[in-house]
Amino acid sequence: MRVTVLFPRLRFADGRLALAVGERELSYRALARACAAHAASLTAAGVGPGDRVAVWAAPSLDAIVAMVAQAASGVVTVPLNPKLGSRELAHVLTDAAPRCILAPAALARSAKCSLIRTMNGLFKRASACRAVSVSLRLSTSW
Repeated sequence: MRVTVLFPRLRFADGRLALAVGERELSYRALARACAAHAASLTAAGVGPGDRVAVWAAPSLDAIVAMVAQAASGVVTVPLNPKLGSRELAHVLTDAAPRCILAPAALARSAKCSLIRTMNGLFKRASACRAVSVSLRLSTSW
């Protein structure tokens, strides 16, 4: 992970507050660990520098950690605005053709999840696109 270039503060991470969203907080040390864990899971899934990964861009620590880890790893983040309608979301996903889509578990019960799963099937069938995996959990235990 190229944290020294893009996020030098993570290289010498300590216990000071790095992020706070609502009641949840992360120190620089916890952020560095979370970013390393996310980057490792992307690598294990076959995602590398230059690949696109869509992230459900809700205001959450999970989304922030995913975006920071992906930027530090050279992975291109495709932010998915939760306020988009199904048509707009389909357009973004079709245009960007992300390697995988990361969204919170709560999305699994929504109509947008059905659209994402449908887009997943379309990407797998399209010869110009690599297979897409859908993860409905962003966070690991930090």
